[in-house]
Amino acid sequence: MVQRAFLALSLLFSLSRAALRNFTIDDTNGDEITGAKPLYGGGGTWRARTSQSDCSICAIHPDPAAMSARTWHDATTFADQDPSQVEFNINGTAVYIFCALAGDLGGSTITQSHLTLEVDGAVLDHFDWAPTKDSPEYQYKYLVMTARNLKHETHAVTVISKTVNIDNATFGSAILFDYALYSGEDIASVMPSATSSTKSSAGTLTAPYAPTSSGDRSSAIRNLTIGLAIGLGLVALITALILLAMILRSRRASRLAWNEDRQYHDQPEVKVPHTAHPLLAQRLDEPGVTEYTPSPASSEVSLPLQPLVGTETRTADLALVNQAVQDSPPQYSIPPGYR
Repeated sequence: MVQRAFLALSLLFSLSRAALRNFTIDDTNGDEITGAKPLYGGGGTWRARTSQSDCSICAIHPDPAAMSARTWHDATTFADQDPSQVEFNINGTAVYIFCALAGDLGGSTITQSHLTLEVDGAVLDHFDWAPTKDSPEYQYKYLVMTARNLKHETHAVTVISKTVNIDNATFGSAILFDYALYSGEDIASVMPSATSSTKSSAGTLTAPYAPTSSGDRSSAIRNLTIGLAIGLGLVALITALILLAMILRSRRASRLAWNEDRQYHDQPEVKVPHTAHPLLAQRLDEPGVTEYTPSPASSEVSLPLQPLVGTETRTADLALVNQAVQDSPPQYSIPPGYR
């Protein structure tokens, strides 16, 4: 029972871990769960690129079929401009940024990329790309930056493209943002739905998430509360089963030990006679035989097998023999089979 309880507990934790999966935030279609779209702003001019609407004034022309959902956003930041940036929110523990990279296209076309990843205002990663003559013309769905081991909550993510100064020379930065992935709970109602994000004429960014109603937020909170309550209830039930199994096992062991002890004490007592040999005991019980207990000073006296007879035996010698017989222990011959 204990092993089954531990197995159920392990399965519960495995299911909890399996509830985390990756979700896509497309550059154009936005978050696949919430529908919220990324916000584009900063000094550079962002252009929404698709396979249907090509840019006639753009110098960078990647293959739309190689881009995720056949869409991407690009911007070039020049030396006299503020950084370009894209913002979005996630509710999860990790985020991954994917872009396309351009090779050396010749002329004055800026194809270097100098990117920084911020999460909740803290810089967590950066990426620098300076193509050479041997670089591929384009590289697609390239993982440029990551941020992991985040607390499972809502985070503000900002991808920044800015110029760099190397040896007193300023280099611009181009970004071709394709999509982002984030690891979060597989619950569609974790975040409320959102309206489309827009950029005002002044370049300010609107709020990334705008709940449509208070009912959506209440429903999400209620679902999350129910899920947590069920999970905690299962953990408590499994813990109680484990404790109960341990108590029952302990009681059973104590009961078995008590029964064995009782059986041992209930056995009849067997008294063993002090006489060491049965034949010796039989001879001692015969009439006319007196048990002899030797004294420390007594010694064995060998007697003749025939009685002392004859007129030559003196009275004094006979008295000494009789005295020796009385002081000596009786000698018995015990057959070998009784030893």
